[in-house]
Amino acid sequence: MGMGAIKQGNGITFAQEPTTAKYDGMPRNAIDAGVFDFILPISDIAQWLARLSRHPLQNRNQELTRVLDDLANVASNVEVPVVALGSDLSARLFTPGTEKVVNINQSDIGLPVPGLNLKLLVDNLEQACQSW
Repeated sequence: MGMGAIKQGNGITFAQEPTTAKYDGMPRNAIDAGVFDFILPISDIAQWLARLSRHPLQNRNQELTRVLDDLANVASNVEVPVVALGSDLSARLFTPGTEKVVNINQSDIGLPVPGLNLKLLVDNLEQACQSW
């Protein structure tokens, strides 16, 4: 995976200061491409990586992953039809019983309510979802 792909995935990238590199081609390419967050001597990169590994958001990301895993586990074991919507009113997850009842499937995840072809008899479904 290249630095451009890391940046596209919202990752943090470091380019070695070219004057401190034995061969400066790779760091210069990254710098020229603009796919870096920091340009540092190699000794400072290690310190930054250690700092980032201890950053409070790192722990929050791990906790969020655990919570989402738990939520997905609960959703996959509930027989009552449930569709969870994000704050943007897009489908985030649904329970297995929901698929047949309201005509939703995995390809609908991420789509906003107006874009879903749901079998529901609700006038102005989008407005009803916003009011909850």
